Amino acid sequence: MLSALGFYPVTPAADYYVIGSPLVDEARLRLENGRTFVIKTENLSPQNKYIRSARLNGKPYLASVLRHADIMAGGEPVFEMGDRPNKQWGTGPGNTPLARIDEHLILPNPYSDVKKRVFESQIRVGLYRPDAEARLFYSLQKKGRKPQAFRPYAKPFTVDETVTVRFYARKGHMQSKSEGLQLIRFPEGRDIRLLTRPGSQYTAGSDSALIDGILGGDDFHNGAWQGYQQVDLQAVIDRGKPTTVSWFSAHFLQNIYSWIFMPLYVEYYVSLDGKHDTRKSGWSHPERFYPENVVS
Repeated sequence: MLSALGFYPVTPAADYYVIGSPLVDEARLRLENGRTFVIKTENLSPQNKYIRSARLNGKPYLASVLRHADIMAGGEPVFEMGDRPNKQWGTGPGNTPLARIDEHLILPNPYSDVKKRVFESQIRVGLYRPDAEARLFYSLQKKGRKPQAFRPYAKPFTVDETVTVRFYARKGHMQSKSEGLQLIRFPEGRDIRLLTRPGSQYTAGSDSALIDGILGGDDFHNGAWQGYQQVDLQAVIDRGKPTTVSWFSAHFLQNIYSWIFMPLYVEYYVSLDGKHDTRKSGWSHPERFYPENVVS
């Protein structure tokens, strides 16, 4: 409605409204303080949709914004319309809106160029900051170890084992929030073959997502879950050679409000030669069992 009247709060909470092209010949705003603000146009038509000039209470009005105080005071702005914009109107110092942040400044967070968190032998890590004047600092934490002290970042580096990278930017007295990046080396001697394909929106990045060691968590939006619809998930995990296995499990997510449900049943088979399978374990989903959580 405000846009049709010819002004709009482009910057919420600011004390002004940016003027646009009104679509009405006349409109009256009866204000809560008892006053009336009347908006009028001259020569308005489908072709004459540009403001050529404006008056407020009979005086030329050059600003491209309406002050909230002027509206609440009541009055009458009149917009002269034409078929071409007047590029001289609403311009110049003091006539255009200005929104900026001068206090409580923050430093934007840095980011990395890593596309996939899982790698096979080694991976290159590059860190970047939006503010070219800021300095970067990073720390590495290997699996099962304490995190290293933060050090200045100078150039991309390579890691060849599972590690967590933490990094932040600093400029003068300002410091960005710390970012974390977990990089996982794909376990050797492990492969997977999917006999059914996941939904195109929920591939988790690759087929190996089911065995890469990254758990999906309780949020299906995070891209770490594979999803299947109207098909049974069938997969073959190959260790490459006979291997002693002490346990195996699968993680599933249920969110009934988003139509994500547990499987009706799960069965595990093992084989030593890839031809003859033996059922080792299974799990059935109670038909009326609808908790919203992650089950393993």
